[in-house]
Amino acid sequence: MVNGIIIGTVYAVIGVGFTLIFGIMRILNFAYGEFFMIAAYLAFFGVTAFKLPLWLLILLAMLVMYLFGFGTEKALIKPVRAKMADWSVPVILVTLGLQIILQNLALIIEGGNFLGIPAYIMGSIHAGLFSISYERIVIFCSSVLVLVGTWLLVNKTRLGLSLQAVSQNKDAAILSGINPNRVYAISFGLSGLLVSVPGVLMMPHLYAYPTVGQVPIMKAFAVTLFGGMGNIAGAILGGLILGVAETLAAAYISALIKDGVAFAIMILILIFYPSGVGALISRRKIR
Repeated sequence: MVNGIIIGTVYAVIGVGFTLIFGIMRILNFAYGEFFMIAAYLAFFGVTAFKLPLWLLILLAMLVMYLFGFGTEKALIKPVRAKMADWSVPVILVTLGLQIILQNLALIIEGGNFLGIPAYIMGSIHAGLFSISYERIVIFCSSVLVLVGTWLLVNKTRLGLSLQAVSQNKDAAILSGINPNRVYAISFGLSGLLVSVPGVLMMPHLYAYPTVGQVPIMKAFAVTLFGGMGNIAGAILGGLILGVAETLAAAYISALIKDGVAFAIMILILIFYPSGVGALISRRKIR
C-alpha cells in the first residue's frame, strides 16, 4: 500500500499534465510520452556528464521542458489552429507525428541503447513493518509538492483563472481581455514542466531509451479517463488508485500483469462510468 501510494503520486503528476491539455484545448497530446523521454535523457546526461545534484537537475529539467512545450505549441500547434476553425483532429495528428519524429531523433542520436543511472539517494528508513528507501520518500514529497503547486496555480492565481476561463468559455474569455493563444502556449509549457518531474525522479528505476515514453502516456490515458477528462482533482485521485491497484496486483497476482491493470481500468471506466470518478469529488473541471 505504501509503495502503491508513492507510485500513485507519480501517476497523478503525469495525469494532471496530460489532462491539463485536454481540459483547455480538447486535444490528446500523443507526444506527451516523448516529453517524459526527453526529461529522462536530461536526467541521464545531467548526472553522468555534469554531476548535477538532484534539486538542480529537477529545476533545470522543469525549465527546459516548459520552454520545449511552450515552443512546441507556438511552432507546430498554433500554425495549424490558425488555418482552420475545427482544428482538434488535425492538431492531434500533429502531436502523433511529433511523437514519431522525437522517437526517431532519439534513436538516431543515442541509438537503441538503454541508459541508466544509480539511485540518487542511498539508504532507507525502517519503521516497524515498513522499510522505505530515502529515494522513494523524495519521490513522494516532490510529487506532492508539484501537485499542491499546480492546484494553487490553477485556483489561486490570475494565470490559473485565465486557464479556467478559456477552458470553460473561450469566447467569453476573449471578451474579458484574455488571449487564448497565450493560454494555449502556457498550458503546453506547464504540461511539459509537470511531466519533467517524474521523468527525472523515475530515471533510476527506468532506463532512458527512445520509446520509454510509451509507459507514461499509457498511465496518463488511464488516469485521465479514470478521473474524468479535464478534471484535475479526478486525475490526482485516479493516479493514486491506479498506483495502489498496480502494486497490489503485482504483489498478490503477478508482476507480469501490472501494466495491464491500467488498460483494464480504462475499459471498465469507459463501460460503467464514462464520466470518471472525479465527478464524485469535484464538479470543477478545466473545461
